[in-house]
Amino acid sequence: MNGGIMGVTIGRGGRVEVDPRRVEEAYRAPGMRPGRGPRQVRQVRGIGLPEGVDNPREALRVEMFRAVLRHGDVFVPSPIPESAKDFRDNWWDPVLGFEMMRQTSPRRVIVADEILDNGLDFYRYGDVYGRVMTVREALELPVGPLPHESLTHPQARQARGYRAGVTYEGRRYETREDLHALADQLLEGNLISKGAAEALKWIADYAHDRGGFINVRDLNLHNTHLFYESGGTAELATPDLALQAGFDVFTTHLTPADLEPVLARVVESHVPFAGRLVWARNGTNVLTQLPETVATVQAVASGRRLMVSHSLYAGGGGRETLLGVAADAQNYALGPVMDALFYKQSPSTGAHEIPAGLARRIIETQGDGNITVRSDGRAFVHNIWHDQGPSYQNQNQRKRWSAEVALTRGLGPSRRRHPMISSINVGPIANTASMDTPFIQNAFTQAARYGVRVAEPQTFREVMWLLQLHDLINTQAPSHPQRQSAGTPEPQRGDGPQRGSWEHADAGRLSGQHVDFGAYRVGGDFNAVVTRAGVQGAIRHPIAAARDRLPVVGRVFDAVDVARAPRRFEEAVRHMEGPLARAFTGGGEAQPVRHIFLGDADVIPPNGPRAMAFFAGANRAPFVGATAQLLAGQRMHPSVYGDALTSDVFGQLMGHRTGPRDRVEFLTPPDSPNVLAGVRVSRSNGQHVEWRDSGRTTPEGQPILQQVVYFGRSLPDMRDPREEVSEMAVDFAYDTARGEMRSLGPRAVNPEIVGRRVDAGSHVMTPEQVALFGRLVAPGQSPEEIAYGLTFAPNSGVLGPVLRGVVLDPRSGIDFNRVMVHALEFRRGVGDQSPLVGREIHTTVLPNVIQRTERGEIVQAEIMMSPTPGGRPFRTVEASLIVRGNFPQGRRGPDIEPDSHVTDHHLGDRGEAPLTFRAMSADQLPLFARLNGDWNPLHQADGVGWTAGLPGVVNPGFGTMAQVEAALRGRLGPRTVWVLHGRLVRPVLPGREYQVELGSLPQEGSSQLSWAHFQVVDPSRRNKEGDLPVVVNGRLML
Repeated sequence: MNGGIMGVTIGRGGRVEVDPRRVEEAYRAPGMRPGRGPRQVRQVRGIGLPEGVDNPREALRVEMFRAVLRHGDVFVPSPIPESAKDFRDNWWDPVLGFEMMRQTSPRRVIVADEILDNGLDFYRYGDVYGRVMTVREALELPVGPLPHESLTHPQARQARGYRAGVTYEGRRYETREDLHALADQLLEGNLISKGAAEALKWIADYAHDRGGFINVRDLNLHNTHLFYESGGTAELATPDLALQAGFDVFTTHLTPADLEPVLARVVESHVPFAGRLVWARNGTNVLTQLPETVATVQAVASGRRLMVSHSLYAGGGGRETLLGVAADAQNYALGPVMDALFYKQSPSTGAHEIPAGLARRIIETQGDGNITVRSDGRAFVHNIWHDQGPSYQNQNQRKRWSAEVALTRGLGPSRRRHPMISSINVGPIANTASMDTPFIQNAFTQAARYGVRVAEPQTFREVMWLLQLHDLINTQAPSHPQRQSAGTPEPQRGDGPQRGSWEHADAGRLSGQHVDFGAYRVGGDFNAVVTRAGVQGAIRHPIAAARDRLPVVGRVFDAVDVARAPRRFEEAVRHMEGPLARAFTGGGEAQPVRHIFLGDADVIPPNGPRAMAFFAGANRAPFVGATAQLLAGQRMHPSVYGDALTSDVFGQLMGHRTGPRDRVEFLTPPDSPNVLAGVRVSRSNGQHVEWRDSGRTTPEGQPILQQVVYFGRSLPDMRDPREEVSEMAVDFAYDTARGEMRSLGPRAVNPEIVGRRVDAGSHVMTPEQVALFGRLVAPGQSPEEIAYGLTFAPNSGVLGPVLRGVVLDPRSGIDFNRVMVHALEFRRGVGDQSPLVGREIHTTVLPNVIQRTERGEIVQAEIMMSPTPGGRPFRTVEASLIVRGNFPQGRRGPDIEPDSHVTDHHLGDRGEAPLTFRAMSADQLPLFARLNGDWNPLHQADGVGWTAGLPGVVNPGFGTMAQVEAALRGRLGPRTVWVLHGRLVRPVLPGREYQVELGSLPQEGSSQLSWAHFQVVDPSRRNKEGDLPVVVNGRLML
């Protein structure tokens, strides 16, 4: 029997069966109207536009027009046209007019409250079964919380709180005197309001009296409140700062990968925090999981009250309106237990009241193009930037409406009985990813001519967080409900002209703490000023303008810039002296470096450094290099743009992994500023590479240069935070006559390491490691599945001491730069299989074979993990590591064996959905290295990969096998995998999607152990026979 819903069938006994294909068809039925274009933004599932409304602009018009009809005496004449066409042609003037009339009416809060409350019945929600309901009805669905995890700092007891401070224009302001001076400086520059300056000074005094720190645990707020950051992974959100202040924080994020920026900020701060970070294990989508998100927040709060900060944003497609509705819905559902609501509003939206004195000064000095002064003397600044669109305006309008209602009435069904702390400190225009739009770049390079400044994200986050702490702690803050006059009457709902006048006065206080960086003080219409600045920027920067309008031209100029970069770099070095400078630019009898060899030159692939000689002149003819880049695409070997050493250094900053803090620094001795002692490439991901002049020479008189790789900052949930930074140096002999550099590292593995057992110490596997492993390798899988798997324990920090005890031991004779995983075999022991998380694990290593092959030496070693010293291992890993280019007895020695040849033979299509996984991204690799302790620079620094003839950074073999196991786990079901073996045939590249082909499996319930074969292939490429290239060739025992 059909249950009335497409794709859902009710069978015998009431059993419900779901056909996903037909349910998907139900999603696409006319009632939901999917699509992401400007006229159809309704979600396939989740919050969507109302029935009969095709775009967010019309939704905004309908909501405001309904308010105008209900309150006709307030909106005279009506600012909102009845015609949708008239509103489409000019929507900004009606929006500004509506807001000015609403804010000057005694019923400003009543109007805002009605719009928000009616919106819960106006917008629609589609559930997982394709049913369409109102948003209010969706909040009543009986759902449970999402699975969630948490992170605490091992040094939480030593946490002092949030260090009050602001970084502005390269300087750090932390003392009370400095913060007072900064507040005065920003106020004098018309970048913040007087109220914001006073708030900064107040919180600076508060922190000063407590040693410079703010800790909400002193107020016992951690026991009574949970800080909920809705959209906490947004670029300008502040969950890390809330943690430092002592809050327990719950944050939403779309996917596990989206959480990484938050964790990165926690790591980079190096500050212990007392709070606890909680998140949904598999991500949180407030649009499609609205009731589940609310249930999760309530479960995490566990009876505590809430302080809520909304940072929801998704550019384009009209999703800003839907996210605004999602915030309204959460406020309604959680309102009865909320004590604070924080918003940050764009300065380029809406209409805002400003002091009359400030308005007069702006008009006198800059004109009145952006100011409206009413007959009653009240002044408003109107700052709508048309290009941001009505959906963006809708979301920001809802922020102000919610803040006003929260401050005066409270939110949720029980509002008017529970006013709460509420602030909507206007955020400045910030240098976020949205600034990557060429037109915006053009506009804001010229914005300073009009008094507008662009704030750096760090400045934005720190200033706004201090203002939030001020609003939270200072009971006399404009945003604090305790400031309301004692004995004021309850707001009336009658029809008299003065109903709500008390609320009107309180709501007006929300405009007192602007941090707009000059956006409210432009001398003319804001939209016209931005447009004019954009045109001026295009005239001054025509290349950027061409990129904006002509993408093909933009790609050409991008390629030219990349090709010219080494030339500019060499010009900066050319006037300097010393062997390192000559290695970059040549000069006299010295040739610039065109070959960098790690090991034997014959093993370097043809597309590696040997190709540099042919392309060495490309950096002197940038259009040649640009053409090569355009023809080859983004995967072009970066060294074709210049000489080898130049490309190695500058190439670290090429490509999509470049961060805002990446830079190149020249190092010179204090007494010899013209001598180049070093060049350092600082990466925002924590992996720094440096070339040094060692000051030494070889017996033949060749200068010795060093490549130093810095790595290894620990996550707060790792067990040994003392090992924050490590370094590894490799010496190179610079042949000035031939322009070659050759590694001086060991050329042969010491055979005496065979049979020498190494104690790698002990460690404790923690739940935090399980959680991090799950986020990086096995998203969506339970901690129990991960801990019981074969690959987690060897990746829980074991490799650090293993590498130090064997590979990095100078007696081993192994050049770590040339080490790659050749094969791995994970074996399950027959001993104690009880839960081992939280228990001490002991590890020993036994190298047992050295094999010489045509590609180098292979070292095989067993890594044994046991719960007791010398006990029976519960996990064993047989690791084969190849030291590329090691030929101790010559290239054609008698004991050289051919490396195992692997053909691209496929297991065939068995009629099942393909198993796929996406290799960890380059940004995730440092996190994985912090987890398992393997800091091989081949997985961190592009230059090391290039000198080894690889495309750059490659993924670690241990991580690849862990992702393979995670992909197989869903297909294998309850079967126990006793052995997992994999021969790594080709490098796995970051961020690329791979496919796992699995052979025939034994029947479930079989009592006999048997082997099954698998292969990992790269579906994005084909070999010359037309087959998918094999990346891993393996087998497993079930």
